[in-house]
Amino acid sequence: MERFIRAPGKLLAACLLSLLLPLVASAGGECRVVRFAEFPVTMSGTRPLIAGSINGVDALFMADSGAFFSVISHERAESYKLLMGTLPSGLVVSGIGGTAGASLGTARSFTLAGFSGHVFHNVNFVVLDDSAAPALVGQNGAASAAAVLGQNVLGLGDVEYDLANGYIRLFKPENCADHMLAYWHGDKPVGVIKIAHINPVWTHLVGTATLDGSKINVMFDSGATRSMLALKAARRAGFKPDNPDVTAAGISVGIGRRRIESWIARFDSLDLGGEEVKNARLRVSDIDLANGVDMLLGADFFLSHRLYVANSQGRIFFTYNGGRVFDLGVADQGQTRTAQQSDQAPATTSADTDASNPSAGQSEGGGTTSSSSATGTDAAQSGSEGAPANGSLDAASLRRRGAASAGRLDYRAALADFDEAIRLEPNDAENYLQRATARAHEHETALALSDYDQALRISPDNLSALLGRGELRLADRNESGARADFERASAIAATDPGPSLHIAEIYATTGHFTEAIALYDRWMAAHPADSRLAAAASGRCWARAATGKDLELALADCQLSVRRGGATSYTLQHRGLVWLRLGRFDEAIADYKASLKLQPRDPTARYGLGLAERGKGMQAQGDRDIEAAKSESASVAALFKRIGLGS
Repeated sequence: MERFIRAPGKLLAACLLSLLLPLVASAGGECRVVRFAEFPVTMSGTRPLIAGSINGVDALFMADSGAFFSVISHERAESYKLLMGTLPSGLVVSGIGGTAGASLGTARSFTLAGFSGHVFHNVNFVVLDDSAAPALVGQNGAASAAAVLGQNVLGLGDVEYDLANGYIRLFKPENCADHMLAYWHGDKPVGVIKIAHINPVWTHLVGTATLDGSKINVMFDSGATRSMLALKAARRAGFKPDNPDVTAAGISVGIGRRRIESWIARFDSLDLGGEEVKNARLRVSDIDLANGVDMLLGADFFLSHRLYVANSQGRIFFTYNGGRVFDLGVADQGQTRTAQQSDQAPATTSADTDASNPSAGQSEGGGTTSSSSATGTDAAQSGSEGAPANGSLDAASLRRRGAASAGRLDYRAALADFDEAIRLEPNDAENYLQRATARAHEHETALALSDYDQALRISPDNLSALLGRGELRLADRNESGARADFERASAIAATDPGPSLHIAEIYATTGHFTEAIALYDRWMAAHPADSRLAAAASGRCWARAATGKDLELALADCQLSVRRGGATSYTLQHRGLVWLRLGRFDEAIADYKASLKLQPRDPTARYGLGLAERGKGMQAQGDRDIEAAKSESASVAALFKRIGLGS
């Protein structure tokens, strides 16, 4: 998510990390872009990770174009033995979840894959309080990042984000002035957005776009796992939660404790530098972005495009890769990636149109063009010209490209790359792990379990493989096998709070409430200041309410979640269920109605409201709400029946 750090410019400048390497000088006045770093990037879902080290210990870094500075949690700073100090007075770190305290950490040595093995010394990080940092780096499993890599590294020169092929590259442009620098574009249309020049006071990549005819400010933020439109901006475009085309999109988190309500809504048109997305389905979140920003263009946008951030010119050039533009998860499952989308970039992008529209993914007029020419750029020194054929890639490159396809939910393309990677490197556990994950998403359970088994034969302590196999075993009703995997994973990650909370959530969402409650108990006792406490308390409230036991404790859990993270639609539902179990129907009705005010089409809240109304003696109204819930979801009645509250 976006990170804003506010402090006097001179103090911020004093914190900058100087990593510039000697660059090749060009002869004469010819425009050329000289690459001085190429970072291999592996996508973990929609998180771009780069390998490196801190004080000689291997580490993964999340590449975050929205972060002013490289950031690490206090817990991680201690584990990597950073030297701790204080930041300038008045510095504030803020994100979508609020603000956080911070200090300064210094690594005696630091390396990053892509800098040719160079070791940097006395490298600074902003150290966030543990109460805020976990949500920042997404510590939900083995692929979590040790730290965030911010603009003090990514903004050292011009930067190319080629996440679909697994790379981020840094360039020094020479004599390029106003040249168009998307050197790879060929006959693809090129979008252009002007941004403010990067300097010690302003490091955010912010430009303007047009949403349904109105100008909005957009920020390019590779650290945001999904693009998000601020609720205020959405309302200016006519958004209301009860609009018929609005669906629930879950809860978002970032720096700070606040949990953010989200929706997916349809907009007629989003124009980004000449590239138009018609009938755009955008994630709307109740976020308050600084500096007038209305929308975050997150990793989903970066995966669907190749971008050249010309800090030297104050412009961003980008081309469309094909497929969906915005990653909307299950809400987009009706959309498919056509052959045309794979091979061509339409001047007008319609990748997020209604699935029933036969023209989806095709040009509908307009154009993304540039009168500038790529002539004069030094493409040979600038790196890859595009996605090469499989035969020219090694196993690691194929795996990175496959992970990028998986991040875009294109699992068939991902599987093709993983198959070839395994053919080239049959003894690499990571290849089998990645293929297992993709196969699981494709509901190929037996094949996925076989791949997890092979990954663990090669690497018995592979945390991701244990978590993945455990979750799949649980879904496959192999409860003893799942328990063994989860126990082993918890032992391996004894000092990392992420995996144990993730396991508790798996148990809670699959109806194994006794196991979930026990795990929540241990986790919450051990991590009372963690920013995820609100989510954990809400999860334990749900698990206890579902069993119908310890209802007063369940109520206390939901109250704690509201205090720590706000009254989200989910927590209100969970508390409504507690009131319902206690026979306190007025309170249940109030909470379910409050949840429905946030997410008017949520079938679980509507069904619970109907049950509470029946309990109150409002039979006709209760029947109407229960039928309305069933019309939204064919499975909602079965959910309540499983917990003993069938209609």
